[in-house]
Amino acid sequence: MDGPEAKSEFGMSAIAGCPLLPVPLELLRSGSPFFRFGKHVLDFKSPEEPSRYIFPEQQVALYKSCLRDWYCLSKTAFEHIDWEAWTKFIAAALTASCPLPLFLHLQDFGSLRSVTSRCDFKANLVRNGCGGEFESPVSSTQVLRSLPLSSKGSSPAGSDVIQMTPQEVTVNLRPGDKTTFQLQVRQVEDYPVDLYYLMDLSLSMKDDLDNIRSLGTKLAEEMRKLTSNFRLGFGSFVDKNISPFSYTAPRYQTNPCIGYKLFPNCVPSFGFRHLLPLTDRVDSFNEEVRKQRVSRNRDAPEGGFDAVLQAAVCKEKIGWRKDALHLLVFTTDDVPHIALDGKLGGLVQPHDGQCHLNEDNEYTASNQMDYPSLALLGEKLAENNINLIFAVTKNHYMLYKSTSGKEIIQMHGPGE
Repeated sequence: MDGPEAKSEFGMSAIAGCPLLPVPLELLRSGSPFFRFGKHVLDFKSPEEPSRYIFPEQQVALYKSCLRDWYCLSKTAFEHIDWEAWTKFIAAALTASCPLPLFLHLQDFGSLRSVTSRCDFKANLVRNGCGGEFESPVSSTQVLRSLPLSSKGSSPAGSDVIQMTPQEVTVNLRPGDKTTFQLQVRQVEDYPVDLYYLMDLSLSMKDDLDNIRSLGTKLAEEMRKLTSNFRLGFGSFVDKNISPFSYTAPRYQTNPCIGYKLFPNCVPSFGFRHLLPLTDRVDSFNEEVRKQRVSRNRDAPEGGFDAVLQAAVCKEKIGWRKDALHLLVFTTDDVPHIALDGKLGGLVQPHDGQCHLNEDNEYTASNQMDYPSLALLGEKLAENNINLIFAVTKNHYMLYKSTSGKEIIQMHGPGE
């Protein structure tokens, strides 16, 4: 077959056999490779043959015939050399009754040359004679929920404490646009506070355990100066009960302190125990603390970060309230184990960040997963709006303070 019309008909027949119809048909721009000596070249990759070149009118007619049966994709008009022929084709296409659309990609957006484009600045469209309605979305801001601010934190049971209004806003912006809306913020008085006390019960903390037996009363007295809505909870930890972190020989199973002259009796090592859900009964806190006995682990670091993560993610068991300030006090006298330390005991599975407390409120995955990483701790504390307070001995104060650079600690304080 020879000649542009014949080749075009041959090409259309080939495309019609495509099983993936409809497909867009790309109309090549009349840039320099396609425009020679005032005529258009449809097979510009073939050897140069002037007899095959067609006049602009022939190209317009050929392209118009494509609109009857195909999605047509027009390339940018930016490089068009035969601009007069191209504008005639576009004008004819936009006024024709075409069953399928013509997609125009004009890079010279906003230019006075793109008189045939339906997508332009509104001023240009009006200046070029477009009338009727324009599809021109505008930016918008809609307030979906705006409850009034609360005056006191201790609201009636079941009601939310509102410290910011509006609570929900939807904003739709056009590219490059901007908008403003107002927010009101008020810190309420008598805001509820939940404080969970996490105690290291390794043997070196024996003296500290004696000192905190009346801690609940002291904490409650101080916190009532700030709020009347205060609750206390209590949990304890030691370390993973596997070697090399704890004594695992048969003779130590019931009493890891056996043979230790300074303190010959203690309870077996454990990962974490949740002992008292958050409550406003201070006497229950003091009573639970008085029941506790220390244990003994083998190495110096403790497994406290296992306990911190469980206290953060086991929200229902701990009893964290939605609208309350969450404080988690972590008390220890030594450094913590962190992620990858578990490999020393054969624990290669990373921590999954989930709650693993059984019906007895004991941490069941202590001997199955590695210690949590600092990044995972930071993620879970932030996710549950928990402020972690380190109450540590002076010789380890700087170590725990340095973790604030990992965005874990919101507040911290040294112990004696």
